[in-house]
Amino acid sequence: MFMRMEDFYEIRELKKEQVSDIICKIQKKIDECIDFISSVEKSDIRQAMFYKFVDGKNYIQIAFKMGTTEEAIRVKVKRYLKKCGIN
Repeated sequence: MFMRMEDFYEIRELKKEQVSDIICKIQKKIDECIDFISSVEKSDIRQAMFYKFVDGKNYIQIAFKMGTTEEAIRVKVKRYLKKCGIN
């Protein structure tokens, strides 16, 4: 059984709308995360979180950029998130 072209175009447009809605929701979540990170008072934690959660760097890369150890950065970020109730 073949699909009519009109049906195909209608389904394609619905899928485009769904994808667009999903992209908008993702962008809102990204903006919320950036706002949260921007509100961190301690600059070293804020910078590390930005590298980690926005730029997608790992803790080794972050430590190298910031001139410290991977463990120190990981612990600072983890403690801060725990203090905020984020595990």
